[in-house]
Parts: sequence; structure tokens; C-alpha cells
Amino acid sequence: MERQGRAFVRPDNPTLILSLGMVGEGVSAKLEGQHEELVRLGAIERRGGLAFAELDADLRQALKAAQELMAYGQLVGQRDVLERQRPRLDVVVIASLTEPLVRQHLQHRLGKLHSLLLHHMGAIFDRFRHGHDRNLTVIPVLASGYVPRDPDGPAVEHALKSLLDWVEAIPKADFANAEPGAAAEFEYAGGTVELALDLVRGKEELVAEILDEQGHKVRQLKLGLQVPGKVQIRWDGLFRSGKKAPTGRYTVRFRPRLQSSDYDGYIDQ
Repeated sequence: MERQGRAFVRPDNPTLILSLGMVGEGVSAKLEGQHEELVRLGAIERRGGLAFAELDADLRQALKAAQELMAYGQLVGQRDVLERQRPRLDVVVIASLTEPLVRQHLQHRLGKLHSLLLHHMGAIFDRFRHGHDRNLTVIPVLASGYVPRDPDGPAVEHALKSLLDWVEAIPKADFANAEPGAAAEFEYAGGTVELALDLVRGKEELVAEILDEQGHKVRQLKLGLQVPGKVQIRWDGLFRSGKKAPTGRYTVRFRPRLQSSDYDGYIDQ
């Protein structure tokens, strides 16, 4: 009789489940217990892409769990892997708006969580190649009770409306053309120059642009994947056409690589 191989269940994306308040903790604990039981039965692998933590005030648990779940320390150094396949993380936040603690802290902690994950793990989340594609998704799963009969119904309704208004007000950034913002002027005296700019958030396909005194782009330098920190930029003093740049004042700035169909902004020299 042929022995069949064991079938494992794996989620499509690594998923981090965060809890806030008593209801959230109870639901999260039940889910974690069921997950451990499935692991024990051999239905799923222990490293099955699922982790649990509390949405506490400083969010250290959440950040640590996200980094471990994504194997961030190893992944950030594998540029070829990041180029071939986009890593993604789904964050599910479980809470009940019937609890005053949740109504008081949920919105602030959601915003802080999003910023914290992008700040510390932006090198793998902050990607521009596919425009509006998202690699980090935060999904609140909220209980509200039966508002008309709940003594706290008006407070629950107000908290939910406030949260929805806050989400709606988040700027719909055009990631395909977003400017990282870092720029610096420098005096060019000839030859090859070494420049440096501070990068606040990691970029998948970072590009440095050289602008002349009139603000015309004369050279574009592809820097690839870069993590936050000081980024070294080497310019050989040549324009895009291969012509040597005259001495004078220039500006270097960061910009994500544009789509091939976009106007590249060059002024031919």
C-alpha cells in the first residue's frame, strides 16, 4: 500500500494577529490555541506563517513578532530574493469597540503601528515598481455589539465613525511617483565625486538624480534596494549623453525609479 505524503496547510501570506482589550485577547487566545492544536496534530507546520501578539502601548511585541515572522534580519540582505518575489505581511487587529480602552487607544495605536512597521521594516515593504500595490495590510476586525440596545451605543457609534473618517482621510499617495524628499546641493569641481544622502525609509529601487543649477535633470543613477541610513552615491561627472559636466553648483536628490512609460524628465545636454 502506497503511503501518502502529509498535507500541510500554509497561509498565502504571513499573518500577524494582534489583540487589544479583553475581547480581543480572548479571541486571539482561542485562535492561538486552535493553531497550536493543528501544529500538534501535524496539519500545519509550526513555522506556518502565523504569529500572535498584543497591541500594547509601545508596540514592541508587535514589531518583534512581525520581524520574526518575516525573518527580516535575513530577508533584508537578500536583494535578489526581494527583486524576484515581493514579501507581504497581513496584520489582523482584533478588538471590541464596546470596551472603553479600545475606543480610547485603537485609532492612535493603528496609526503608530503602521508607521513603526514601515520605519523599521521599510526596506521590504516600501516598494514602488507596481504603483499602488500594497505589501503591508492592516485589517481591524472589530466587534460593536448591538448598538441601539447598548448603553454605550452612542460612544461605540462615534468611535466607529471617527475611525472610518480617519481611514478615509489618509492621503492616497501615488507610490509610483512619490518623492523621498532628501536632497543636497554641492559644488562640482571636476572628476568623480562621492556624495551621500540620508534615507529615512528603505526603498526597493532607489534612484539618485543629478540636477544642474537650472533644475534640469542631467543624470540618473540607479542604486537598487537600500535600507534606511546614509546612502553613498558615486557620480563620474558625466551627463546622460556621456558629455563631461562643467564645473559649478549641482543638486543630488533621491527619487524612486519611474515606470518605463513615464516621461523621464531629462534635458539632453
